[in-house]
Amino acid sequence: MRVNAALIKKRLSRLADKLDSPVIIPRWEWYNPNFLYFTGMDVDHSIALADDGGLTIFTVKMNEGMCRKIYGGIAEVVVFTKVSELKEKIKGAAIDASYIPYVLYRRLYTRGIKSAEKELGEIREVKDSEEIGLMRDARKKTLNILRGIKAMGRREDEVKLRILVEIVKTGGVEAFSTIVANSRNARFPHYASGNSRIDDYALIDMGVRHKYYNADITRCIGKMGEMEKTYAALQHTAEEVSDVAYAGREIRDFIAEVGRIIKKNGLKEFPHGIGHGIGLEVHELPWLSKKAKGELKENSIITIEPGQYEKKGARYEDMYVIGKKCAKLMD
Repeated sequence: MRVNAALIKKRLSRLADKLDSPVIIPRWEWYNPNFLYFTGMDVDHSIALADDGGLTIFTVKMNEGMCRKIYGGIAEVVVFTKVSELKEKIKGAAIDASYIPYVLYRRLYTRGIKSAEKELGEIREVKDSEEIGLMRDARKKTLNILRGIKAMGRREDEVKLRILVEIVKTGGVEAFSTIVANSRNARFPHYASGNSRIDDYALIDMGVRHKYYNADITRCIGKMGEMEKTYAALQHTAEEVSDVAYAGREIRDFIAEVGRIIKKNGLKEFPHGIGHGIGLEVHELPWLSKKAKGELKENSIITIEPGQYEKKGARYEDMYVIGKKCAKLMD
C-alpha cells in the first residue's frame, strides 16, 4: 500500500516545468484523475499541494493513518479540520477546479488565483510505458468480453446485464454506461439500452476500467445483412484514419484529412467526432475537432470511431497509440 515514489517524482517534475507556481489539486467527494495521477492514490476529502517538485497531502482526520502509510517519506501529510485553515498555506497557488464542488472552490478561492486544469490535462495527454501497458490490459479485457457475448434473440437489457457481470469477473468496473442497441436503435449514437429484442445484430459500445485506466471499444455483432458493406467500410475507414494520425501533425490538418477519407469511402458525415483522447478519463486530451489547436503527440492514446446512422446504425471503434509515422492499434 505504497505509491511509486520514482514515478510520482517524475510527474511532479514535469508539473514544475509546466507551471511557474505551486498547484493545488483537490479530491473531494468526486474522483479526480489529476489527483490520482500526481499523487499515485485516490484519497477522498484530500487536497494535494505540488510545489517545486515536492508534495504535501492535506487530508481529514479519518484518512490520516492511511495517508501516512501510503506517503511516508514521499510526501508531507497535514491533517486539517476546516478548509479555511489552508488559506495561508496555499496562497499564490494555481488550482485545479475541474472536479470540485463550487462551495469548496469558493472556500479555497483567493484573489488572483489561476486555473491549472489545462496544464494538468496536457501533461496527462502523453502516456508513459506503464500507462500504455495498463490501457492495453483494459482493451484486452474489453475485447475478450465482446468476443464471448451472444446477442441474437436476446433483449438489449439482458445482454447489457451479461456484459456487466463479465466486467466484474475481470476485476474491473464499467468505464462508462454500456450501450447495447439492436440494429434499429443503433441509429441513435448514445442510445440508452432498453428491452427491445435483437433479431439481427447489436451495436455494443463498452469498456473495462482497469486500475483506473479506461477502454472504449464498439463492435457490431450478429447478422449484419444489408449493413455488412457499410460495417466493412467503417473498419476500413478506421484503418485509413490511423495511417494519417502521426506525432507532430496539426490536429486541424488531421481532421481535414479524415473528412476526405470519409467522403472517399462513400460514407456520410456523422453527428460526432472521429474519436477522442482516452486514459484516466474516457474523454480527455487530445480533442479531435476542427476547432482544436495544437498537434498530435507521440504516445498519446486516441479512439477512432466512424459511424453511420440511417434506418439502421453501425459504428466501429478501437484504440490507437500515436506514433512517429502513424497511430498503432493497441494490440
